[in-house]
Amino acid sequence: MEGSYLNKGLLGLIFVFSATMIGSFAGYFVRLVLARSITPTEMGLFYSVFTLITFVMLFVNIGTNPSLTKHISEFKAKKQYNKLFFSIKFVATIKLTLALIASISLWSFSTWLAINFFKTPVAIPVIKILSVSLILIVLVGLLGAIFQGFQSMLNLALILMSENLFFLVMLIMFIYLGFTKNHLLPSFAFLFGWAVTLILFTPLLFKYKKYFIKNQLKQAEKKVLSKQLSFFAFASFFISLGNLVIGYIDTMILTYFRPLSEVGIYNVVLPTVIIIGFFSRSISQVFFPMVSELWAKNLKVKIVEGVNLLHKYTLITVIPISMVLFLYPGLILNLLFGVEYIPGAFAMRILSVGIIFFTVGMIDQSVISGIGKPKVVTNILLVAAAFNIITNFIFIPKWGINGAAITTTLSYILIALLTSIYLRKFIKARSHIAIWLESLFVALVFVISVYVLKYLLNLNPYIEAIICLSIGGIIYLFTCYLMKMINFKELKGFILIILKKKNL
Repeated sequence: MEGSYLNKGLLGLIFVFSATMIGSFAGYFVRLVLARSITPTEMGLFYSVFTLITFVMLFVNIGTNPSLTKHISEFKAKKQYNKLFFSIKFVATIKLTLALIASISLWSFSTWLAINFFKTPVAIPVIKILSVSLILIVLVGLLGAIFQGFQSMLNLALILMSENLFFLVMLIMFIYLGFTKNHLLPSFAFLFGWAVTLILFTPLLFKYKKYFIKNQLKQAEKKVLSKQLSFFAFASFFISLGNLVIGYIDTMILTYFRPLSEVGIYNVVLPTVIIIGFFSRSISQVFFPMVSELWAKNLKVKIVEGVNLLHKYTLITVIPISMVLFLYPGLILNLLFGVEYIPGAFAMRILSVGIIFFTVGMIDQSVISGIGKPKVVTNILLVAAAFNIITNFIFIPKWGINGAAITTTLSYILIALLTSIYLRKFIKARSHIAIWLESLFVALVFVISVYVLKYLLNLNPYIEAIICLSIGGIIYLFTCYLMKMINFKELKGFILIILKKKNL
């Protein structure tokens, strides 16, 4: 039993993490291509409208995706396939209805939004194009929730990868075909990218048709199940609201108070750092339905073991990567995007610290939600979101993107602290204090090593960075080994499980 769950979890993590990283890099390359094709102002306009659509999407989904995922996993485990099928129909009906209402409303009010919020009529076609994209995003999101609920991590991984990958492919294709290089370029590429994703993945639903049992539920059963789905969705909605506010409200406030060129710079800085966070998001996507199943089967010990391992190895992986961004922000921005984006260096340095807390907080959120306590995560994120909004309005008008970065980092720290405290009330996971102290020490060792090497060397900046980071990385891993943070026997066991040569 233990080997099968660990095997499934590790394989799922590999699929989702690999695909998410490919998708993330594809999304990142979108920004690289756009930075060399359109102006920072045009990029700022597109991502400002995109952020608006993202907020609207929150009220369209209203937390139904995680609710559907959880209940598909639960009903599949209990072999209650008629309830499983009703859940999919119930959620699909709600999402599509709201998507149509939202899309029509955005299209109708596009002129008003362009003039009064974005302050330029150029935004009108962008709003209209992305309002159509909204319907496609909802349908693809529904597919992803179904795949995740069935714990079909390969399908989930492929769909996560394709979302940004096809955006990039369409963008490059349009440029090759001579499409005008302005704000409409990313808008149309975005629309067609989502359309291709939907067309390719919809046929995969037939794989699960044996679970789509149409046995009629009694009206009372439907009512109870609808309330059950809605209650979890409602709690998940506020979780998403909190995460969305923390992740995107800064762009909206920047759009209102600062030039669009500054919005464009921030929208390459933040995604550069957030790429690191996709590691924890991959873990969460795999771990969430698995925790739900383990909790339903009262296998709490397995959850504790998984949480302890995830915390340790997530921090070991994330810290050195985040410290690279901390040490060389200007060099990275100049290399990837050009000299126009170097003003975002200090904001990147601030966010590189915050992303460490983001990764741990994401894992803890998925565990708390998976054991059926989404209300706890909701309360935590609402507190953090309120803090984020207030501090953004204070810091952004004065400090711009640096103020946005400070606010986001403080919010991530607050979430990590609160989720850690509440998680230990439900399961006996290892105290975060010991893990954080160990992680802080090895992070300092890495940073000091690189700074000393930088002081001793006087080479080309890029060559110097490669040498310093390579030697610093070796010192970092050796320090982790000396402190027994890395257990090679444990890692070997995981690899053997993946290769199906051993069951732990």
